[in-house]
Amino acid sequence: MEAKYVEKIMRKEVLTVKEKTSIYDAVALMTMNDIGALLVINTLGRPLGIFTERDVLKRVVLAGLQVRHEIIANVYTKKLVSVKPKDLLQEAAKKMKEGHFRHLTVAGDDGKIVGILSARDLVGIYAGK
Repeated sequence: MEAKYVEKIMRKEVLTVKEKTSIYDAVALMTMNDIGALLVINTLGRPLGIFTERDVLKRVVLAGLQVRHEIIANVYTKKLVSVKPKDLLQEAAKKMKEGHFRHLTVAGDDGKIVGILSARDLVGIYAGK
């Protein structure tokens, strides 16, 4: 059986939002694209963190925030956890399990984000997509 690598199933299109984006606009973007996470970037395009469905539940809904008036800067996850394109899928899955993550950014050797890997992507390879 051929080894499976992150680059084979990662999504290369990573949607981004800036810190001043409203939570409402970010959630609308996620919904329109049927994705569970957005990369948060600064004005220079550098990654700052990730905004996920889990952030919506824990930091927005439970806090009772007004989504049209609050911005991403107050609720996104600031710690980015990444894997490399040539990492084995088993390594990525282990990292997700140990860190309780559903999304990992995929970074090239230069540290630039080149993709995103979700738990749904991993399940897809075993469930026949």
